[in-house]
Amino acid sequence: MTYYKNLKSETSLNTKSGTAIVVSQEFYLLSALLVSRCSYIQSAIQNIIFKSHGLKIDEAKVALLDAPSPKARLQLLQSFTYENDDHIITKAFAYAQTQFTDIYNLRNILAHETWMTSEFHPNSVLFSKMAKQAQLQHSKEKFKKTDELNSKDIYNSILRYIRSVKVVSTEDLQQALADADRCAWIMMQIGFILEELDEVQKSEMKRAFLVFKGTNHLFDKKEISKNNVNVKRMNKKSINH
Repeated sequence: MTYYKNLKSETSLNTKSGTAIVVSQEFYLLSALLVSRCSYIQSAIQNIIFKSHGLKIDEAKVALLDAPSPKARLQLLQSFTYENDDHIITKAFAYAQTQFTDIYNLRNILAHETWMTSEFHPNSVLFSKMAKQAQLQHSKEKFKKTDELNSKDIYNSILRYIRSVKVVSTEDLQQALADADRCAWIMMQIGFILEELDEVQKSEMKRAFLVFKGTNHLFDKKEISKNNVNVKRMNKKSINH
């Protein structure tokens, strides 16, 4: 899922940036919450990687140390395959993993791209990559100082830049945060399952994926359960840091 829209019809764009932008407190708050959720989900997936490696603890540590940057760490998490003969956990993990990729992409937009606002896009923030801004600036400078470009070239450069701008609304952030909370729950639940020694309790924890509406759509109708999940020791479990 893409948590932003592109400008498909505009041929001009008037924006404010820097200290002149007008952004609601709700947008700021939702952005901060989303960045925080992404960090938590990464930590939860790391926990799963360690738990899934079983006795190969050093291999898991080396794999994570070899990916120190956020980009490399995300690639590692994306490439990790949860190998388990239990299709319930495998499907739930793959679903959350795919969703997290889109959520983390939005996180990077919020963290690394230029924020702008426009009166024509209320309750939204426009985002632009520095590289795209540089390409436009390059064309403008060439037009001013050389004879290599004409007005049509500049118009096309402006149009390409406008098409690259992303519009993120408050509603987009709300949806992304809701999806991030679902991802966090899935990863946390899988972590609990991997730590559980009691097979009855473990089976009941897995059944939660068949009950919860956020995940039961992943499974065949005959597998979906409507009975309440009863895990007696769930509140005693935690991830130690």
